[in-house]
Amino acid sequence: MWGIFHLLQIALGIFVAWRVATIARRLFAATAFDASLDKALLEQTPEAGLQLASRTRDTWSGQLAEAAFGALGSDQYGSVSLALDEVHQEVRAVATGWIQPLRQLGRFATAFGVLGACIEWARFQYGTRPLASLLDGGQIASERASLCIVLGIAVGLSTIVARMQLQGVAREGLQRAKRLKNRLELQLEPGEGGLEDDAGSKDAAPDPLPPEEAEED
Repeated sequence: MWGIFHLLQIALGIFVAWRVATIARRLFAATAFDASLDKALLEQTPEAGLQLASRTRDTWSGQLAEAAFGALGSDQYGSVSLALDEVHQEVRAVATGWIQPLRQLGRFATAFGVLGACIEWARFQYGTRPLASLLDGGQIASERASLCIVLGIAVGLSTIVARMQLQGVAREGLQRAKRLKNRLELQLEPGEGGLEDDAGSKDAAPDPLPPEEAEED
């Protein structure tokens, strides 16, 4: 009953599981939230804040704080805001780059299963078989084709569910990162857009992934 196409589908499923686990590990590490750490970053002197941010640069909060404190020595007006905006855009791009490929993997897994089913039926229809073995051959082809579709749908749905879960984690992490960004702007560069953020306009706004990531399959 098992064919080479089924083994390829299983290998694809293993690859998808490994990819999801890798993305989840990176994402949970980057979005690790510690309220005391964020508070400490806001209360430190520039020198101490830069050292603390350097020790937590694996997280998005640490990257934002490191950019903000590092830009304090610049004479350029608005340098803190510019540095924070640049890092925040990079963080969003990284999150999208991690999650977006899962959409293609899910679609490919489903299409791969349908392709396998078509190949199994084509082998039965156009293969040279004795008349007596046509009935058994049709049953085997049907079983193999059904298994291809089941495996394809299973891997595809698992990938979609994993993508949705990770997308939620990324969106929540981006919202926290944006709130920290706004607070750093307000504290380190008063008079900039941070005063408007303090009124609640930016801080309350959600920070979803780009439009293509917000779509549901």
